[in-house]
Formats: sequence, C-alpha cells, structure tokens
Amino acid sequence: MSEEKGTGYQPKPSLKDRLGLTKETLIHIGMAVIIAVIIGAVIASQTGVSQSAYNEEQAQQAQSIATQGSEIASNDGDISDLREDFGTINEQYGGVANTVALHTGSINSTTARVGTLEGEVTDIQTELAAVCSPPEAYLTGTVGNYTIHAEASETGNYTASVHLVYSKAFSFNGTYEEAQQYFYTGINWTTGTPYYQTIVSFNGSHWGLAEVWWNIGTFTLTADTEKGIAVLFGGLADTPSFAYVEIYPALK
Repeated sequence: MSEEKGTGYQPKPSLKDRLGLTKETLIHIGMAVIIAVIIGAVIASQTGVSQSAYNEEQAQQAQSIATQGSEIASNDGDISDLREDFGTINEQYGGVANTVALHTGSINSTTARVGTLEGEVTDIQTELAAVCSPPEAYLTGTVGNYTIHAEASETGNYTASVHLVYSKAFSFNGTYEEAQQYFYTGINWTTGTPYYQTIVSFNGSHWGLAEVWWNIGTFTLTADTEKGIAVLFGGLADTPSFAYVEIYPALK
C-alpha cells in the first residue's frame, strides 16, 4: 500500500511550508496572538467599567436635573405668589394714593382759604390801625401831689377824674346825708381843696364814705405824645388807701 501512495498520492504541504515560516517564527506569531487576546480582554474589561461609571454619572446628572426642575417649579410657584402679592399691594397702594390725593386736595383748598383769611385779617388790622385808640392815663407821686401821665392817639381836648378810695369806709351812725356831712365837716378848706364828690356806701348797719373824686378840667394832648399833668390837693382828714384816674375825650 505504501508503494501505491508513493506512486499516485501527493501529501498537502503544511502552513509553515506554504508560508515559508520557521518554527521559531510560528512561536512568535502565536505568542503575539495570545498577547493580543489578553490586551483585548483587558480593554474590554476596562471599557465595561468606564461604561458603568458613565451610566452612573448620567443617572446622577439626571437626578440632579430632576431636582433642579423641582426647585425651579417651586420657585415658579413662589414667583407666582409674589406676583399676586404685588398685585394686591398695587391695588392697596392705588387706594391709598387716591385717599392721599383727596386729602391733598382738601389741604390745598384749606390752605387757599387760610390765605384768604390772612388777607382779610391784614385788611382788618390796617383798618384798626387807622381807628383812634382810647386815651390812656395813670398816676404817679404821693397823696396830695400826684402827676397824671396822659397819652392819646389823636390830638384833641381831654379831661380826667381822680379817684381816692378808702378800703375801710368812714364809719358813721346815721343817714346817707349825715355820712356825707361827716366827711365834708372834716375837710380843712384852707389848704386848697378841689370840689370833692363823695360816694357813700352802706354795710347793712350804718353808712360810710367809700370814695371821693373830682374832675381836674380839660387839657390838650398831641397825638402819640405823653403829657404830665400835676394834680395838687389836700384838706383830707384821712389818707386814702389807693388812687386811680379816668380819662375821656372832651368837647370844648
């Protein structure tokens, strides 16, 4: 049988023979393939880990985005509430502004009226300034030697009366006429006395002299100029408690 193979059968050449490779070269190629497989496996392993981490990171970002979306929605709600509050405040402010405007109008109207009144008061003051004021007078000095200080806003003739008052009236057990007579009897007529007029009062049990007075006659005053007028008198039996003067315009 071996002879038949030798005569009619030709065996196939091996890969090594066809590629013309030596045994050492084949070993190197095999080792390179094995290393390539190992590197591929490592890369595949690392790629799988990176994908997992990437997926986890994507999930975290998705969660963060969802959380931010929730916060944005909440903020939108707050903003909506604030808008409503601002709307309410704006309405209230509008009401207050209207009220303030009304009060401002009232104040302006009142101010105008006050201005008118001020003008009227000024006019009245001007008119009063043109009206003559009453004459004035007062006394200085001691009993028996008084001085009348008189002044008036208009030049003219005036007259004055001097009053002597007795806080404790002269007592007299009698009638009204007897009380007057009692006073006049006590006067010393030699010392230059005026024409004393008496005022007699009654205290429930008897009459007494309460006051005497006399008119000094007329005198002339220059407008807004004080004038001193000497008043001499005497003959009184008792010293009065106090004195005062009255002054009036006089026709002459």
